Amino acid sequence: MSINEQLIKIKEKEVNKILTEEWDILNKDYPTIKPGKGYRTRLKEMENIKEIKNTILEALSLIATFIFFHKIGSLDDTSSPFLNSEKALLLLYRMIKGVNFDGFYEQISLSTFKEYYNFIYGTHYDDLNKWVDDCLKNMFSNKNLRIVCAKLQNPELFTHCTMMLDGHDTHIEYDGSNDKDIVTNRMKLYSSKHKNSALRTQVLIDINGYALQVSQSEKVKDNVDFNMFKRMHIKRILELQDCLVLDGGYKQGLSDYIIHLQEKGFDLNENNFNTPIRKIYRVNMTDDESLYNQQFSRFRSTIETSFARHNKLFGYFGLKCRRRITKIEKFNLEFKMSWLLLNINRFVQQFNVKSNNYYSEWLNDKFEFPTETLLENADKRVEEEKAKRKEILGGDDWTNGIGDEMIGDKEMIDDEDNENNKDDNIHKRKVDQFIGSILLGDDSDKILTNDEEELQIPQSQDLASTPKDYRAFSLLVKRFEKVSLHYGNVLKELESSVNRYNEMIQNNQDKTIKFFMEIMNNSSATRNSSNTHV
Repeated sequence: MSINEQLIKIKEKEVNKILTEEWDILNKDYPTIKPGKGYRTRLKEMENIKEIKNTILEALSLIATFIFFHKIGSLDDTSSPFLNSEKALLLLYRMIKGVNFDGFYEQISLSTFKEYYNFIYGTHYDDLNKWVDDCLKNMFSNKNLRIVCAKLQNPELFTHCTMMLDGHDTHIEYDGSNDKDIVTNRMKLYSSKHKNSALRTQVLIDINGYALQVSQSEKVKDNVDFNMFKRMHIKRILELQDCLVLDGGYKQGLSDYIIHLQEKGFDLNENNFNTPIRKIYRVNMTDDESLYNQQFSRFRSTIETSFARHNKLFGYFGLKCRRRITKIEKFNLEFKMSWLLLNINRFVQQFNVKSNNYYSEWLNDKFEFPTETLLENADKRVEEEKAKRKEILGGDDWTNGIGDEMIGDKEMIDDEDNENNKDDNIHKRKVDQFIGSILLGDDSDKILTNDEEELQIPQSQDLASTPKDYRAFSLLVKRFEKVSLHYGNVLKELESSVNRYNEMIQNNQDKTIKFFMEIMNNSSATRNSSNTHV
């Protein structure tokens, strides 16, 4: 067996290892989201939603879209008249077609889409940013795979090189309406390359073209490539066997940075970095040095190809798009997300990753992420209320059975022969009466009538799907909380009243005993005086 055949086998083994350890998300289903605090009075359909879906399907693989949906769908629900899945599609469509917020006026109002965008990239920034960083680092590459691929496909002079790093400037239109020092900030954003405001981001790419790390986006003027490189913490990814390719702008200061890493305990040296040969002032380069620099530039141009591929797929980051931003952090997270989706796309195509049938469910009409039913939400609330009361009242016996009586009766929930068309008012009144009986300490059997079907909650009907049921249940939960709080206060007042009554009784007993003792002493004294007189 030749050396190349052995390397190909090792490559296949490492790819299977990555798929087994880091791509377990492919075996999961769409996540269940929690219903939001608000409710929909009616459901609106987005115009041209089929065209949007077709555009996304042409640009991204089913696996890339499914992984994006799996993370976005795990976040909480946002109340609006539109499906959460369709709003998530607009986030993808925005990156692919380069559409700003005001470009969706036909599908969704500007305020609704901004609210959802800020909810995803603002409210959940920390969680989403950490998830994207972990995926970029672990899902597409490891040390052995990089070394094998470098041996198989790199030019002869660069078979030891496994990574590349370069900065990428993105032209933006800075919205500084809330910025007090807007003039100074615009000057810091100025890019001589674009002759306009821009943000600079460092991207670390392995030899196969997969982005492994994306730095924070910084203002161009005060953030040169090498300073941003030092803040990226490349040492967390760079192994002893890796070699990072850098352009000439990183060479100055690199030796001091290596010494700093060694002082910190990292086993890295100059062999882990490769830069072009720098021309000495007034000294001509030899033919071999010039030839090496030419081959180096040709080899390093692959990272520019990756940037071009990225900007072509995601028009929002291309040269023709007018990007109006107010928060650099949100732009940076969206930039990272686009590189993650590009990585997934290329990995699936390069290594022929198979997809499951349910990955394409989002193409169906009115597809929505699974949502917790009201019963599941009620179960959690009851358990939380039970635990809270035990903690406050020290686990008194009266708290036992609250959750069991309410959710333990499986016949009330799991009976498949329920009549789904019972009167809603009777159903809500019965449930309200049942919960009230539990709070007041009554026996639940007194509420259960012979016709138990009136109390059964149909399993086949998703109570969260209708605003009417959701509103009724929300009012019922609020009433439950108010009664619970009132009942706890009543118990505390009753306990203090009993203590006061016991103290009063004790005081009265002491006074009574003292009174009778005085009478007896007076009587004995009177009797003794009478006997003495006689």
